[in-house]
Amino acid sequence: MSTDIPGYLFAGAVAVGGILGYYKKRSVPSLAAGLLFGAALGYGAYEASGDPEKYGVQLAASSVLAAVMGFRFYKSKKVMPAGAVCLLSLAMLLRIAGRATVLGAEPPGVGVTPSLGRFPVQDGHLVLRGFPHLQLRFKSYTRSM
Repeated sequence: MSTDIPGYLFAGAVAVGGILGYYKKRSVPSLAAGLLFGAALGYGAYEASGDPEKYGVQLAASSVLAAVMGFRFYKSKKVMPAGAVCLLSLAMLLRIAGRATVLGAEPPGVGVTPSLGRFPVQDGHLVLRGFPHLQLRFKSYTRSM
């Protein structure tokens, strides 16, 4: 169990950004959004620290933040805060995607050995990861010449 330090730092930066937006411009929406997204990202970092496969909250919050701030950057062309937050959100999305790819990979020789192409087969059933209730049954036919 490792602590998700970049996740906590990003959550803190978003929350502090909302507080600074309120302090400088008296913007209540900035304060509310900053604290809401900061809390969501902090909870996501907490979840990912406990189990690295639980990155859903971070993924959702970072995606929404990247989309909203990207749109604001596109309209205003201002790097601060919209461009910077969009860039940080995209960096977090790339980090989450990289971690998800590494977590989903199994080393060779581990797991079920028979396969149908790149899909594992166990006891005549096609095994689809993430869908344990879905089983596709097939028969193996061989041709004799």
